[in-house]
Amino acid sequence: MAPHSLSPQSRSTTESNVHLASTSTAPSSTSTSTSPSKPAPTPPPTSTKQVPVAMAQTDLLVLHRAWRIGQILLDKVVGPCSITLLKSGWPTEEEQWNNFWLSPATDTAAAAAAITSSTANATTTLAQQLVLALEEMGPTYVKLGQALSSRPDIIAPTLAQALRRLQDQMQPFHDAKRILESELPDTEERKAILASLSELPVAAASVGQVYSALLPNQTKVAVKVQRPVDIQNLVDQDAKLFLLIAAALETLQIQGQQRLIQADITGAIQEFMSRLYEELDYRIEARNLQEFASLYCHRMNPGASVQVVVPHLYPALSTKRVLVMEWIDGTKLVNLDTEKSKQESLALIREGIDCTLSQLLETGVLHADPHGGNLWKYKDPSTGTTTGIDNDSSKPRLAYVDFGLVAKVPVEVRDGLVCAVAELVFQRNATAVANLFGELALIPDSVLTNPDQMDSLATELKRVLDEVLVYPTNNVMHTSSTVPQLRFDRLINALTTMLPRFQFQLPPYFLNNVRALSTLEGMAREIQPDFNVLQYIYPYALERILANPSASPVVEATIQHLMTNDQGRLDPNKIKRLLRDIALFTGYSMTKILRDMLHTRNGQRIVKRVIKESIVIRGRLHRHGTRKRIARDVHTRLFRL
Repeated sequence: MAPHSLSPQSRSTTESNVHLASTSTAPSSTSTSTSPSKPAPTPPPTSTKQVPVAMAQTDLLVLHRAWRIGQILLDKVVGPCSITLLKSGWPTEEEQWNNFWLSPATDTAAAAAAITSSTANATTTLAQQLVLALEEMGPTYVKLGQALSSRPDIIAPTLAQALRRLQDQMQPFHDAKRILESELPDTEERKAILASLSELPVAAASVGQVYSALLPNQTKVAVKVQRPVDIQNLVDQDAKLFLLIAAALETLQIQGQQRLIQADITGAIQEFMSRLYEELDYRIEARNLQEFASLYCHRMNPGASVQVVVPHLYPALSTKRVLVMEWIDGTKLVNLDTEKSKQESLALIREGIDCTLSQLLETGVLHADPHGGNLWKYKDPSTGTTTGIDNDSSKPRLAYVDFGLVAKVPVEVRDGLVCAVAELVFQRNATAVANLFGELALIPDSVLTNPDQMDSLATELKRVLDEVLVYPTNNVMHTSSTVPQLRFDRLINALTTMLPRFQFQLPPYFLNNVRALSTLEGMAREIQPDFNVLQYIYPYALERILANPSASPVVEATIQHLMTNDQGRLDPNKIKRLLRDIALFTGYSMTKILRDMLHTRNGQRIVKRVIKESIVIRGRLHRHGTRKRIARDVHTRLFRL
């Protein structure tokens, strides 16, 4: 199944999706860029017989796969969990859920059958049992477990801790040398790698595992080898199965007319599976690594504001199933053994969020899988100590070590996102945010062009925002904006009430954006429970709005809306609060902000307009004055406390 065949734009009907999945081939090496055009809304099913017809077109392997997955879930997850629930009752508090997942899973023969001498013992918990089940179900389900492992604020922390094993501690395979011999050309480099390959992998994940080795010049490298099992076949079957389930859900109707679920379930599944297919071809990961390094590697961009460590790639030693890159010395970012380690990790997670925001809002090249197994505290092997970007050897440096999931974010979406954040935090304007959903391609034109629907959307969005955004109560609104805490644990439930009514679509970039930021925030909140990712997004959004590098008319309209009153004139109080917000959340001085502002398109325009309106309103005809007097007057009006 080719990645490009899984894009929302490539389908015409739900049935064609299922047929496409059943005739899929290996991933192509074409670009994985996302088209900036809005995905077409999912057409309604033409017949309730569609799913049985699609089922008839699939082979028995898919049905066997479905039966096998159901058997694993029933015997090794549902059974043991049900017995524990019958004994102890349904948990209602967080501590009760923690204790639930720590309960032993040896109450039934089915649970005991899942425990092997190499992976478990008589004290295997329900959380560990679920991990074993996901591992047995295959890479598709492991990916879901990895995503949840970084969200201890959404699931029980004890379960999240157990799921981390799926990041790099899965059961290893032992055919790495045979695969290397078949994949790499017969060169001195291959001989050196085979001779020095570590006996055991240093990490084992869903698709492959990583070994250490030496090149002929004794340079240490990381050798990533794909698992020998037929992963492609398993993922093919999972894709067909998921698409069949999506087709069935999308045929459900209300009173025989409207679809019960308006959300583009098929498109969401296509996006998730296409990203997984990309991970099966290490040549795609190699290209992702090189592109990411060109933007963010500290060696290639020493003067960049955002710098991280990116391993050097050895293209001549990399194939579809083998990837050889520079060895990164260090520890996982989620290593929280000591208080010092926690604070170091929190600082690097903040750097990771800065880097992700740069990817999301500036370059559009987004690392969509920044979980704890892919982010490291880098240790410089030449000194044996951690080193920082500022050359302070006491500070660690953030390193990215996996590039299987890298997505593209269209510029229109980047602009729409920063405008939505600014309207949300600065104005608390649900109507303006709803209007920006068109730029984000989240709702179809049929809703955007219907005034009644848009009014209803704004009302419903305000209700949802009241549920998922928690504002502090001790902030004076006119002094600075109050940045709310985004409750991801409430967001999913709140959105499910809106998706069917307003025909929400979930295009690829949306899922990747949420995944990346949600994962990083989850890691940060494990160390600092009150960590607020919006406090990082908000100033980033304001700075991009002022700069408006894409000359977006949407950004132009937003900046005017943020700075003017109901009569369309500049509001000095709004301007002061906006600039104070930038100062407050970035730590920059007012002087620096004003100086930087004068170097941006919108900043120059705003200052000119302030001068013009100051002259007209106050009757100050500075015909015989100087530029210094004008600048001093403007500075006094904007920044006087």
